[in-house]
Formats: sequence, structure tokens, C-alpha cells
Amino acid sequence: MKKKLQTEVDSNWILLKINIETDQSARQQILKKLNRMNINYTTLLPDIEGAALYANMQGDIPHY
Repeated sequence: MKKKLQTEVDSNWILLKINIETDQSARQQILKKLNRMNINYTTLLPDIEGAALYANMQGDIPHY
């Protein structure tokens, strides 16, 4: 595993997924802050699916 990670670091291709288990209110705060930094579905998925997910998120989280 360590050798594979070093190979990925050397090639500059690293994709990380971080799972944060928290309650719903903290999740909403995190998503709001990411949105303010322009990290949201429309910037990560710039297609019709990303637009739909972004619109749904606006309806689920107040003041998103």
C-alpha cells in the first residue's frame, strides 16, 4: 500500500475521499462554508446533473 501511495505522489495524481460522520446541523454548516468557497455540485460536476444536485441542495439547506 505504501509503495502504491508513493507512486501516486510521484505522478501528481492523487484523489482523496474523506468521510466525516457528524449530525445534520454540522453537515449543513460545512456545506454552506464549502459553497461560499465556490466548492459545490456545479463546480465539481459542470453538467446538467451538477445543476440538478445544486438546485436540490438549495431546497434542502436554508440560506444555502
